[in-house]
Amino acid sequence: MRLIKLFFVLLITLAPVLASAQLSVTDATDTRSIFEGDPVQMINEISSRIGAKRALQEKLQATAKEQGSPLSAESMQELSELQADINQLQQSLVLSITGSSALGTLYDQPDEKTTWQEDIVDVIKPLADSLKNLTRRPRQIAELRSQLLVIDDKQLALKDALEKFSLFDKSPLQKASVDYIGSVRAGWADELQQLEGEELIVTRQLQGLVDENDKPFSALLPNVKRFFLGTGLTLLFALLAAVITYFFMRSIWWLYSNKIASKDTRRKSTLYRLSSYSYHFVTGIFVLISILLVLYAREDLLLLAVAFLLLTGLLLSLKQFLPKYVSEARLLLNLGSVREDERVVYNGLPWQVKAINLYSVLHNPALDGIIRLPLGVMSDLVSRPVRNNLWFPTQRNDFVILPDGVLGQIKYQTPDLVEVTVRGGMAQTFTTADFYTLNITNLCRDETFGVSVTFGLDYGLQQLAVKEIPEALHAAVTAKLVGCELGKHMESLIVELASANTSSLDFLIFATFKKTAAGNYYKIERLILQACVELSNERRWTIPFPQLTIHNAPVLA
Repeated sequence: MRLIKLFFVLLITLAPVLASAQLSVTDATDTRSIFEGDPVQMINEISSRIGAKRALQEKLQATAKEQGSPLSAESMQELSELQADINQLQQSLVLSITGSSALGTLYDQPDEKTTWQEDIVDVIKPLADSLKNLTRRPRQIAELRSQLLVIDDKQLALKDALEKFSLFDKSPLQKASVDYIGSVRAGWADELQQLEGEELIVTRQLQGLVDENDKPFSALLPNVKRFFLGTGLTLLFALLAAVITYFFMRSIWWLYSNKIASKDTRRKSTLYRLSSYSYHFVTGIFVLISILLVLYAREDLLLLAVAFLLLTGLLLSLKQFLPKYVSEARLLLNLGSVREDERVVYNGLPWQVKAINLYSVLHNPALDGIIRLPLGVMSDLVSRPVRNNLWFPTQRNDFVILPDGVLGQIKYQTPDLVEVTVRGGMAQTFTTADFYTLNITNLCRDETFGVSVTFGLDYGLQQLAVKEIPEALHAAVTAKLVGCELGKHMESLIVELASANTSSLDFLIFATFKKTAAGNYYKIERLILQACVELSNERRWTIPFPQLTIHNAPVLA
């Protein structure tokens, strides 16, 4: 409702301007209609005028010939003007006889050279004239009031002068001086009387304009009516033409994209993508042409001037948007910085370009879902060919060890979020870009994973450390894992003396398992440690603890 009210307010405000433009067109039509009447009378009138003009030409030329001197600049200018009038009358004669102005080109016309600034002024002149007509009445009121002030000042000066003349003692003066002063006083009296008449006329004109201002609706309603029958009707026709053109172009595109082009063509054809991208641009051009044709056919100079200004602004804006348009067109032709089936990094994540279109499709094979990006965003990216690329560090259902040492399983991973199930069914959620940068350990990336445990024994077992202890630990760990049904997942087991530490002999137990047992990573680690402790208790092997020896330094006096 507010929009409707605003429209009517603007309509009432602009009605005088648009109506005045319509009046100018009507006046031009009336001027042309003066010659519409009896053809014989019109031909006779034009012929007589041509004869009179030619007689003046011959008279000027004969005068110059008799004097035996070249024509002056004024005579040359007069001859040129006469010839231009004759040419115009001859065109009118041809038009009245044949009904066509095509033969007017047979007569020489003076070439009027104008600058581009003058051409622009001629185009926007109807708009300026309409705005001037809108302010005509206030300007007339101001001019009339200014004239009244000037008349009042003159009247005061004349009255003061006449009063001083009447008080002036003329007895000492000669008769000639008295007569002259009397004539001057009579002239001033006449001028004062003329000023009073002018004041009366100007006052009546001013009162008439003020009375019209006091009744704005009496002048507004005819203007509004004239607007609806003139420029308003033109706007309606232009709007209808624009709507019809738009839906016609849309129907053609729908017919082509849904009935002619196949699904594979819509997805992969470069020509189709370019056509889809250019469709809106071409539609806009045809809509603009249809509007201009309606305005031209209706001869609405004001709307044509407005359309010219808008079109000029649009063309100037192309300087900014054209490079971007060319860049996006190169993308659609698969010749730009981003190409189909290549790898591109967007928001810190790698993506495969599945399709380049008005909204390009990006897909990460390891993530559930796709993203769509407009061409404006795609033009800022750079892609590279895909060759054995790692798309994401994890897959769904993979077991991972997070940076804080927590074991979790990937439940969901989408372009936005990654959800990891940890102890007891609890869940941790990360943004996908942040998860991609985490230093995680994926236990399911390859077919196997390894569990490493370091176990230390006392130096008193040094003689058994090379052979007997590793063999016993190997057998004990194997038996423990088999008893817990994890042995079937074990691929290999290595037990070796790893290092002689400060307080113990350290043995490395490294077991390799299939990725199907990845969820038991910490359980396997605990079982290996349990097997080592149980064997130590059975064999009475001493498990040392770290010893810290503190040496007291002597105190210096």
